[in-house]
Amino acid sequence: MHSVPNLDVTVFTPTYNRATTLPRVRESLLRQTLDPARFEWIIVDDGSTDGTGELVRSWGEAPYSLRYSWQENRGKHVAWNRAVASARGELFAVLDSDDACVPHALERFVAHWSAVSPGRKRELAGVFVRCQTPDGAPIGPPLPALDAADFAELAFIHGLPGETWNAARTDLLRSHPFPELRVPLLPEGALWHWIARDHRWLLRDECLRVYFTAESGRGDQLSRLSPWRYPEGMAFSQKSVLDNSLRLLPRVPMRFLRAALHYDRFSLHAGLSVTRQISTLEHRVARALCWSALPAACLLFAVDSAAGRRAGR
Repeated sequence: MHSVPNLDVTVFTPTYNRATTLPRVRESLLRQTLDPARFEWIIVDDGSTDGTGELVRSWGEAPYSLRYSWQENRGKHVAWNRAVASARGELFAVLDSDDACVPHALERFVAHWSAVSPGRKRELAGVFVRCQTPDGAPIGPPLPALDAADFAELAFIHGLPGETWNAARTDLLRSHPFPELRVPLLPEGALWHWIARDHRWLLRDECLRVYFTAESGRGDQLSRLSPWRYPEGMAFSQKSVLDNSLRLLPRVPMRFLRAALHYDRFSLHAGLSVTRQISTLEHRVARALCWSALPAACLLFAVDSAAGRRAGR
């Protein structure tokens, strides 16, 4: 049984060979306006070989609680589960090792969440905000002028910007752990679609996370890994859409047809039985979509494979 949270926020950073960028996460947390006694930083090292552990130990004492742990290379999703299990914050914010946050970020998360009544908090997943460039320019369009929305609505109806950020309820994440598949990465969107079955996000149109692109000094962000490196994870992500968000099918049918197509396509790339994959879907309509999309998925798989051979992938 987990104890009642005694901190406001847990900041979680999964890292793998990012000793060159991890210091900017640290610097952004050292500049936070929130009392450092009210948040913690958990770093889970996913098998780094670049001296990340030595770097963290060289930092010495921090004004906030800092916990570092190392695991064999098993993927961000496994590191995520590990951090969630030990988190002491009421809210859980993931800050990748190649990004940063603005100085008032954690204070704003806490302010927004504190303004919500206890009863309503049980209905919400947490606080959802936007990102900005290092120069302070907002990334993507404003969030919709709604007080709250679920992730599927944001992604499929309102046109979710490419880069966003959130602080989620830690207790909710504990009840929704990632399956610990032996794959390099499971996209976070799979988790958000699962949570969207029953919970909405409190929307606040503020830019609190700083996202670094190739133009701003980094060309190998964790969020830009090639999907072909983890087709099983991509198939899992499409399955989450089809299992958890199908209620929106009448409003955006093509989005779900594409999800079915990519579920079949990535299952083929992962060497999985498509027949078995389709049979595991919860909804009969989703299974029908995948069967109807299978010929096109097979064609795309053949095109992908030919392109991969030409590129020497």
